Amino acid sequence: MKKDAPREISVFMASPGDLAPERKLLRTMIEDLNAGFGDGAGVKFVALGWEDVPAETGYRPQDVINQEIKKSDVFILALHRRWGQPAPDSKATSYTEEEFRLAMELWDKKKAPTVLVFFKSVDSASVADPGPELARVLAFRKELEQGRRTLFKMFNDEADFGGKVNEHLRLFARGALQSGEEETPAINLTDKAWGEAGNEAGAAAEPDLSLVTANQKEMALARAAVDAARNGRLQDARILFAQATEGTTDPSILSVAAEFFRQVGDPENASRLVQRQVAVSRDRTIAARHYLALVPQGFFSYMTEQSLEQMLALMQSDDADAAETRSIYEEAFGKGRLEQVLLEAMVKYYTEGELIQFARFLASPDGQSSLLKYPQITAEIMQYGASEFQRIYLQRHPELLAAVQSAAEPEAGNALPAAGQPNRLSAGDAERPGTTTGQRAGSTVKPD
Repeated sequence: MKKDAPREISVFMASPGDLAPERKLLRTMIEDLNAGFGDGAGVKFVALGWEDVPAETGYRPQDVINQEIKKSDVFILALHRRWGQPAPDSKATSYTEEEFRLAMELWDKKKAPTVLVFFKSVDSASVADPGPELARVLAFRKELEQGRRTLFKMFNDEADFGGKVNEHLRLFARGALQSGEEETPAINLTDKAWGEAGNEAGAAAEPDLSLVTANQKEMALARAAVDAARNGRLQDARILFAQATEGTTDPSILSVAAEFFRQVGDPENASRLVQRQVAVSRDRTIAARHYLALVPQGFFSYMTEQSLEQMLALMQSDDADAAETRSIYEEAFGKGRLEQVLLEAMVKYYTEGELIQFARFLASPDGQSSLLKYPQITAEIMQYGASEFQRIYLQRHPELLAAVQSAAEPEAGNALPAAGQPNRLSAGDAERPGTTTGQRAGSTVKPD
């Protein structure tokens, strides 16, 4: 039977010259998507860009590129520090901007192409004192935030960009990508975010930029940043926090700014601020708390539950034993005790630099992916340990092997144990010192 031709999805990427690696990555990622997801979903992604446009005599070069945008299904704009090549023959200030304005105009008219915008993270020091091009990028991001007409996301590096674009293209192919208005994430900067030293400072609601001393000005900027964040003006908050933290050594300002950048998904700037906090306070607990704050919510309780289930399965406990084991686990590890034990161990054994590097890795897509594999790895290690212990123990005590094998066989009449009931060792158990009749088959047999 002849296979139907795949549905083509054209993807145009617009970006200035400082994102050449991301442009190259997009093409490689699309090839990989087509070989795997695309083949199974019956779609074929086609990368478009200025690289694919032939030179044509008598035509304005940008007009030729614009034709590619008009036939695209997805338009991706990526920006970092540069605004793009100046466009003296255009109403736009750069050719990159012209491409974006055209894509939005097409979306308004015919709901295609779907427009996605990605901003690469910029360090706070540069945001506090931007050059002309970065200032245009920051102003544009604020425009998008206020207009809420299109999706825009932040990314930290090439791998992060590739992961986010991959996810969005898969959603688009399935018809599950939500286009249009961008939702501003809710930022929760409580007084606690200022740290113990800054509770009183964080309590002031109104910014006061008339203060003149250095520390007072930094604090006023930080208060203004918190106010902007709480009211959904995240781009204003980014700039104000960048200015507030540019040269400060105030732990409370560094603390609340780091928490803001964590919540908006900018772990690089958060890690830089935490590193400065630690340098000022000489308290590695701050770095350890930063690491744990990046762990997905519920991860530790999930991992504890998985470990408990593995233990119960190996013990083959009855309901009463299982209930008591769960109660012991809850008393030992519940209500944040596991996190506290981990925090204390990290502070005890790791340096500030090691904790910061761990946090940077954990914040990356690879770090998050690797973290989610820990429960499976732990379960396999526990299973392997139990299985190998039993195998080696029975090799050393062959007199028990026959009893275990006998208990594993169906009883006379091919009657299998009732559902939910474990096989039991034969009467030979009673002859073994230290065992009891009814000991579970497969359970670890303690030596005399």
